[in-house]
Amino acid sequence: MLILHKFKRKIGNWCLNHLFNSVTEDDIFIVKGKNVYLKGVQIEQQVIKDISSQARIITELELYKLLLDELKYNANVKIYKKSVTQDDLLFSKAMLHTVEIIENKLEAMKKF
Repeated sequence: MLILHKFKRKIGNWCLNHLFNSVTEDDIFIVKGKNVYLKGVQIEQQVIKDISSQARIITELELYKLLLDELKYNANVKIYKKSVTQDDLLFSKAMLHTVEIIENKLEAMKKF
């Protein structure tokens, strides 16, 4: 059974990375040098500073941490224990992918 779960995870990861046109970290808050672009429009430096400050606050909020932990936990439960079809697996992997993008973008924005 453990081998089946590992196989499902590998297939799911491969599918998300190679077959689907999913959103990546490179698609949101595009950083080029010291400039940041949102929906293709350059953001002013003061707005970048404000966003950076807000990113620091958000990542320290207990509610934010609890929500991410809950999403990760439930997605993993669905992947390893409750997935019946390949769609179940892919949807849960997509959820984990989205959470990872949010976490990574907030960490990156804190550095501005």
